[in-house]
Amino acid sequence: MGGSPSSRPSAPAAPGSRRAAEAHSMSERDMARAQLIGSPTTLHWILRVAVAACFIGHGAFGLMTKAAWVPYFTIFGIPEGGRGS
Repeated sequence: MGGSPSSRPSAPAAPGSRRAAEAHSMSERDMARAQLIGSPTTLHWILRVAVAACFIGHGAFGLMTKAAWVPYFTIFGIPEGGRGS
């Protein structure tokens, strides 16, 4: 029941200690990241738009069927004419 050292709350770092300096630099890093990326919501929307652009772009190239790709479609049951019977 003792738990691991990482699960126990740690005591606050003494001013001037290495741990206090690391905590301070971490908060500066977080501030820089927030200025660069913005809020987590901004990052969320950037990733959503990027994924949507990938799907749209790859879908557009999928619609421009090249003759060399037709045999690969037939493997999955898509007839060469492109329409089901």
